[in-house]
Amino acid sequence: MQWSAMAWECSLLSDVPEAGLRWQPEAVPAPEWVAFHAALADELGVEQIPEALSICAGNQLPSLDTAMVHLYAGHQFGHFNPSLGDGRALLLGEWVDGQGRRWDFQLKGSGRTPCSRQGDGRATLRSMLREYLISHAMHALGIPTTRALAVVGTGMQVQRDRTEPGAVLLRLSRGLLRIGSLEYQAARSRPAVVQKLMRYVAARRGWIEGADDLSALFMRLMHEQATRVAQWMAVGFIHGVLNTDNISLMGETMDYGPCAFLEHYDPSSVFSSIDRAGRYAYDQQPAVMAWNMGCLARALAVAAGTTMEPWQEMMSAWMPIYQDARLGCMRSKLGLSKSLDGDERLIEDYLLLMQQYKVDWTLGWRQLAESLSENSMAHARLFGGKVVELEQWLERWRQRCLAEQVSEQTILQTMQQHNPARIPRNHHVEQVLTLAEKGEDGPFFRLFHALTNPYTEDAVAAEWQQPADRSFTEEYRTFCGT
Repeated sequence: MQWSAMAWECSLLSDVPEAGLRWQPEAVPAPEWVAFHAALADELGVEQIPEALSICAGNQLPSLDTAMVHLYAGHQFGHFNPSLGDGRALLLGEWVDGQGRRWDFQLKGSGRTPCSRQGDGRATLRSMLREYLISHAMHALGIPTTRALAVVGTGMQVQRDRTEPGAVLLRLSRGLLRIGSLEYQAARSRPAVVQKLMRYVAARRGWIEGADDLSALFMRLMHEQATRVAQWMAVGFIHGVLNTDNISLMGETMDYGPCAFLEHYDPSSVFSSIDRAGRYAYDQQPAVMAWNMGCLARALAVAAGTTMEPWQEMMSAWMPIYQDARLGCMRSKLGLSKSLDGDERLIEDYLLLMQQYKVDWTLGWRQLAESLSENSMAHARLFGGKVVELEQWLERWRQRCLAEQVSEQTILQTMQQHNPARIPRNHHVEQVLTLAEKGEDGPFFRLFHALTNPYTEDAVAAEWQQPADRSFTEEYRTFCGT
């Protein structure tokens, strides 16, 4: 289907006009395709045609009536900024695909907006390819996320710490509202607008029954975010910038600027260059998300016209909800499906061993399966050889597996389905991005394809499975790209 024939809408502008401003992108001089996800395009029913290139670059709008800059606030590193908004992004509109699913199409890096402040509104090729790569890797890992349809080179240079080639990314979301969207309206004492936004969220989520029950919606969102963080922790993902303006009300992982993945297991791992105090370290993510949910509760209290007391009571359920979600994820990584006493201790003892021996997070779980019925040399080498404490733990785990009363093959299948063979390892990501900047994009797409089926062993993709040298991991830092 041609892009101009798409039934573009923007129900956010029509339902909640206070949520945004109509705007147009700034044209770029020399747009060219860098990446285009053909399978996703087929799923959506769109084609890679010249008109699509112009729209993805921001040189043409599919509809003048639907493009908007979204207004939101946010707590950034604990400090409230009442006016942020899309400083380099533009919502093109909404598209309903052949399955009846509604998608937001948003450009990122499309030029200055009223929310740009002192920024240039542009994005670097490196940062947009990074989001393209990692968002699809997260999707393949089974974690809800925004997804990138295309990256377009602009023919422009963008000044950051150095001069870099520019690009625009077209990303898709089931909805781009975030906690900061509600905070923006609550800070302006607009309870009716907060309520309208929550009704909009409920409609987009299909939560029609009880759409006006703010406390019920809050509990649904809290369960969802607790599950999301548990999924992150299970694969070793560190978001890096869990400000409230980066927390989706659609349950999607969004904004991949300073994110990274664990290599050797260190719970205090921080890679973001701007997170100097470790607020968003790997092991702090559950507590930070709880703090963010408290910010959501304050915005909803404004809408409901209540004190914080009932919301604080609801918030007390966060940690039990999260711990239950985490325990479920970690049981699956051990091949377990039943819930038995002692499971949490078994999990924690393995984590302590991994931390003590600085074991690679991904390999430490993936190769554990080989130790179910035999002494795996590959798994033992991760711990530096035969370790008495490890052998004792393995025997406890084998006995626990027997209590499942299922075949060994069933346990192995469960482990293989929940412990990826491949993740976007930081050194590989940086390597392929550096080459792509120079016009050598072959390694980027090889890594991309290796990450689209992360749970299956693949000899061709084996080059992307090895961890980095310890020195790289200890010195590695990520950047926002803004």
